[in-house]
Order: sequence, then structure tokens, then C-alpha cells
Amino acid sequence: MTEWLDISAGLGGHWLYILAIPPAFLYVHVVYGQSRPPVSGRFRWLLQALRWAAVGLLLALVAEPVFSLLSKRAMRPRLLTLVDLSPSMSVVEEDGNRRITQVLEVLHSADFQNFLSRTQVSHWGFAEAAHRLEPDTLSAATAGRATNLTGAMSTSLSETGDLSEVLGILLISDGGHNLGEDPVRWAEEMGVPVFALGVGAQDRYPADIQITSVRLPDGGYTGRALPLDIRIRSWGYEGRLVTLTVSEGEQTLDERPVELIGKGQTQQIAIDLKSQEAGPHIYRMAVETVPGELTDRNNQALAFTHILQDRIRVLVVAGGPTPELSFLQRSLAADSTLIVTRWVYRDSRELYGGQLASVEADLQTADVIVLVDPGPELLDGSLGEALKAHTAGGGGLLFVGGPRSLNQWDGNASVASVLPVSLPPGVGLVPELTPLALAVEGRTHPVVRPIHDNNQGVGTGAGEFSSPAGVAAVAQTDPWAERMPPLSGRVSAVEVEPSGAIVLIESAAADRTPVIVAGSHRRGRVIVALASGFWRLDLLASGSGDGPRPIRDLWRNAVKWLSVKEEPTGRVRASTERHVYRGGEEVGVVAEVQDELMRPQEYAVVTASLSGGDWVSADQVRADRTIVLSPMGPGRYRGQWPGLPEGEYSFTVDAQIADVPIGSDAGEFSVAATTVESADVRADHGLLREIAAASQGEYHPLQEWDQLRKRLMRSPRLVAENRQISLWGHWWIGPLVIGFLATEWLARKRHGML
Repeated sequence: MTEWLDISAGLGGHWLYILAIPPAFLYVHVVYGQSRPPVSGRFRWLLQALRWAAVGLLLALVAEPVFSLLSKRAMRPRLLTLVDLSPSMSVVEEDGNRRITQVLEVLHSADFQNFLSRTQVSHWGFAEAAHRLEPDTLSAATAGRATNLTGAMSTSLSETGDLSEVLGILLISDGGHNLGEDPVRWAEEMGVPVFALGVGAQDRYPADIQITSVRLPDGGYTGRALPLDIRIRSWGYEGRLVTLTVSEGEQTLDERPVELIGKGQTQQIAIDLKSQEAGPHIYRMAVETVPGELTDRNNQALAFTHILQDRIRVLVVAGGPTPELSFLQRSLAADSTLIVTRWVYRDSRELYGGQLASVEADLQTADVIVLVDPGPELLDGSLGEALKAHTAGGGGLLFVGGPRSLNQWDGNASVASVLPVSLPPGVGLVPELTPLALAVEGRTHPVVRPIHDNNQGVGTGAGEFSSPAGVAAVAQTDPWAERMPPLSGRVSAVEVEPSGAIVLIESAAADRTPVIVAGSHRRGRVIVALASGFWRLDLLASGSGDGPRPIRDLWRNAVKWLSVKEEPTGRVRASTERHVYRGGEEVGVVAEVQDELMRPQEYAVVTASLSGGDWVSADQVRADRTIVLSPMGPGRYRGQWPGLPEGEYSFTVDAQIADVPIGSDAGEFSVAATTVESADVRADHGLLREIAAASQGEYHPLQEWDQLRKRLMRSPRLVAENRQISLWGHWWIGPLVIGFLATEWLARKRHGML
């Protein structure tokens, strides 16, 4: 309601212009009193009126009259009401009603409507995304595959406008949150009070059976057992026998009965899988559906692995016998998936127990070559060129430096051009204790990743690094920094190439010198270790923490990673962050773009197009499946598709510079039937309490909504508005004056007047 309180007028110019209006009108009247030729009195008055209007408007314009209109209106505070419509809201509670039904009863009650009548209410519904809704048309239907509390609150605020008018957010939810950023931290940073109403009983879980996690190694070999670990959790079916099935496509690989222990306890089932076919494999684990279950969408899970045709052939070539060589060979030989051959140089022309021709012959058949402190004869010449060709063709190269190779380092040698680092001539080793730590890139690199998560997945066979939360959790535990002894020497001057990824760094020095760097050369992968004394880690770490396992696993995982060829995709390489996702999860795609000299390409326009699967919803347009990737660093880009349903998908990534295509790449991934939401539908009122406390709001169970009256019954605020109206600055003033004068002139001309 608006009320006018006062109207006033003033002048922006001088008051003499207003006083000049009557004399000007009198002068016009006198002039038109004697016209030549004489005209009728009515026509004379018309001409005077036109002249008066033009002169008066001009004088008023320069006087600048300003009219002020003062008004006040009652401004009701704005309240954002967010209603949880995710699948967990369909859980039936002890009173026989679903959670969403309980919410609707409150929303449609006369008391609650009267409670909200003194505020401007904006209603929103949300699951993995928020959308506006009309409470009168709100039904008991739920939808979505996940719950994103942070996204819902953020979206509603961003579309509100002036936050000073927002009284707060009324959040009606069961507290489930399984997608997006931490809502407690967001609520604390935004400073807008959140008033939470909790729905559902916290100490009750509906009858359900679910596969909570799957562990499967990233790779294996044909004909060899692959350990599959399945975790099952159930409620309400104690002592019941169900059938667990493992299949690939239409083929059933394993089927066994499982007696459920219920009460929310986790059961572990171990299965050995064997595959006779090399290549990527996706396995489906499923527990039979039992009548009365909350949902059957969490009764299955997918797991991905890559099966290799045969064991990896590793050729170890050393410049001489050293403790480093002995330790490295023992570590590799203990892995049954590796076939290790060793050649050791006595001097530049002679081998221990063999001929130089033997090395060249084994180079032709090796999948991975390990150079342990090689001499100059191995880094250049015919052998150096052979190593360079081996890597360019898709072979792996592990270079472990030492005094023999680094003290006589030649940056122009053939092998030097393959490494992902640049070293000054004769760089040498600095003999000092060198404590180690994982670099930022190293925390997620496959060479060290199994040390942390052992390829553990949650319902999808994906690792701990499937989400930013997993990476953050691993970042807090670095076995290299916390439990491993230092090395005995390192290289002090290292320049990492743009394509290189630093895995381990020297943690004590201010410059954080790289120690182990991974990269690629054409189709082959390369790892370089620029330090000495790795064998000491194996000796000194025994009996403490993880023992020598990190360093042993490092070399074994390095060889396995090096054995995979880089596919020739040109200047663009792209892949999804995982092979298998749960329904509702964000599917991230990353791309690396290089220029003509294979350097990181910046300022490229990179798009990713998706095909396969089903539509997320009937109103989703086709363009949603083509996304633009955002730059994440030199030559690196990332994008994501949210909320994809179950299915097999393929994607194509294209890159352009100034509308000129420079390359493309393609890949595939799968989305499992298991959704993020179905993994746990228990009410979490504790989270709602934390959100309310962090935002200076309040929490109450839904039935106690009237406890919020004191906080939300704020009186309307009177807002004064002062509106000013002036003649100056309007575009139509000039044309109007010209129109008056032109009309007068035409009339005078038509009657032959001077």
C-alpha cells in the first residue's frame, strides 16, 4: 500500500526567468494586436497561443522547475521457502505417511498460511537443482537422483536480488545432502539466517538392501584372478537369504546366496573374477529385490577394469652394479604380473654375462625400459636413438638418475629430449638429506594413487579420488611426508616441461625441488627420478608405519602406468575423470590441448558433445548435451554434465582457435542405476542443526514450526521514496518547441502575414 505524503516544487535555475514569462506574454499580445493583413480575432488568438506556448516552454526550461513527490509504502520482509522434493522424501514414516505428505499438510494448513502472510514468500522446490514452484499446485510427487542443499540455497538467493530485504531462508528437508559443496560452510559465509524444519525420524531406517561399495583393481591380465570385494548393507531382513549375481553384459560370471545380517551392518563378500579377453570390462553386481524394500535402485553397482593380454615385459639396464639396482629389481621381480630382464654394464663396451647385441635385441620386445644410473653410452648414439624410438612408438621409459648419469649430463643427448624435464650440463647430485612429500598433482596421479585408496569405490567401482571430497581426504594423509625417511641426495636445478606432472617433491627446501616427474613423449610415457638413495627408504622404513610399501609400490605402479600407450589423438586428449558414475553425480570431462609444437595451448575454445543414454527430463533441450569446457591451467580444460540417468554414453571433445578446428578426441563412460540419493535416505537433523547454527538461524522439527514465530513475525518496514520530476533532460522538449513555432509560421504564411 502506497501513501502520498507531500508534493513540493522548486527551481534549479534563476527565478528571473519565471518573472519574465508575464512580460513576454504581454509583448506577444501587443505584437499580434496589429497584424498585416488584418485577420479574424479567433485566428489571431490561435497564433498568440502558439507563440505563448513556445516562449513559455523555453523560459520554463531554463528556469528548471523541479517537482518533488514524497511517498511511503509498507515493505514486507522477504522469506525464501525451500521444500525438499528429492526421492528420500518419499520414505514412509511410522505414522504411515510419507515425509513429503507431512510437509504438504503443514504447508496447506490455515495456521501456516497465516504465519507466512506478513512476509513476501518465494517458494522453491529442490533435489539436485532448485526450481520455483507454486504451493497451491505442489503435489506429493518426488523426483531427482540426489540432494544438493547448498545449490538450492545459493540458487534461491542469487535470483532474489536485493539481499537486504531477505528475512531468511526457511529450509524444509530431511537433512539429506549428497551432492555439491558443504552447506554448513556456505551458510556461515553467506550470513543469511537459515531456519530449518526437520522432516522424518532420525533413529529409523526403512527396510532396504543396498550395495554400498565395490573394490576392484584398475587392471589385470587374461586368465588371472582379479579380486572383487563387495560390501552389502541391509535393514529389516535379518537372516534372509538373497542371491548375489555378478555379470558382464548378458553373461553371468558368478552367482551365490548371501544371508543378510541386517541392522545396518556391512557384510563383505570376496569373489575372484577371471577374464579371457583383453580390453576394458564393466561388471555389474546385483542383489535380488525383496518385497517391501524402500527402493531397488541401490541393489546394484558397476565396476570398471582394464584387462591386459599378457604380463608386462620389463627391461632393466644399469650403468653398473649399485644398491639402487638391486632394490629396484627385487621390487619388480616380486610382482607376478611383470617379466623382468636385467643387463648391467661393466664398462662402456662390455656387459656382465652378455653381449651388447643382447641389449639391442631386448629393446625390441620390451614394453617398459628401466634405466638405472646409465652412463653416457646409453643416453646417446645408437642406443640412445633406439630408446627414443622405443618411447615414440608407445613404449614406457623409467629413468632413475645417479652420479654416473647426472655428473656427466649432456642436455643434447637423445634420451634427454624424451624426458619431461630440462637439466643444465653436468648438473650432478647434491649429497644432502632430502625429505619427500607428494606434490599437488602427485596426490591424484595413478603412480601413487593406489597407495591411498587401493581402488576402493562406493557403489560404482570408482576410487576415493572420484570426488573433490575424496581428494581432500587423501591430501590430509601423505605417507611420504609423515612416515618415509629422507633420500641421500637430489638434483638442485630442475626445469619441468609444460607437459610434465610433478609426483614427488623435496619438502624441506623453499623451492620444493621436483624429485619424480611423469610425462609423455609422443605415444610413450616417461617417468624420471632425479635423486639417489631410494634403496635406503626400503631399508630404513621397515618396521614403521606402512613400512617400505610406498617405495616398492611406487616402482611397480610406475612400470604398470608406463606400459599403457598414449593413443595418437593429435593435439587434443580428453577423458572423463572416471569410467563409471552413479545416477545424479556430476560427470566431469577434462581435456589437454597442445599447439603445433606440442606445447600447452591457451585460449582455445573447447566443447564436449554427449550422445547415448536417455534424456534427464522431457523438457531438457538438446543443447544441454553440448558444453563448453573452462580453462583450468595452461592447456588444460574441464567441464561437467550434471544429473545424467542410467546408460552407456559416448562423448566427443573438439577444440578451436579463432574458429579454426585444431583437433578432437572421443571417449566413453557409464552411469549406473544406483543413484547418489538411494545410497542413504536416513534423515539427518544434525546437519540441519549445524546449518542453522552457522547462519545464526534456528532449527526445529517440522511439527514445531510455530516455534519460529518470534523470529519470522517481523513488522513491515516503511520505505520512504522521494521522486523528482523536471523539464530538463527530456528529449521531447526541443521537438515540441520547434513544432509550436513551425505551426505558427505555416499559419502566418498561409494567410500572407509578415
